[in-house]
Amino acid sequence: MSAELIRVFTPGWSHYVELLTIDAAEERRFYEIEAAANQWSVRELQRQIAASLYQLPSSFEIARYR
Repeated sequence: MSAELIRVFTPGWSHYVELLTIDAAEERRFYEIEAAANQWSVRELQRQIAASLYQLPSSFEIARYR
């Protein structure tokens, strides 16, 4: 993740509380990156987790988060 992106969006404590509910490290990292890249609110992060966004992309797209 670029330093510029980190300056624009810094996940808050509530984001990390949501992320810690995800057991799989790869999936958790996926949501962390997507939340930062898209500046998701905590509610949006919750919606995306509930909608299983991680399951939707192709395996090629997921591989870039490893």
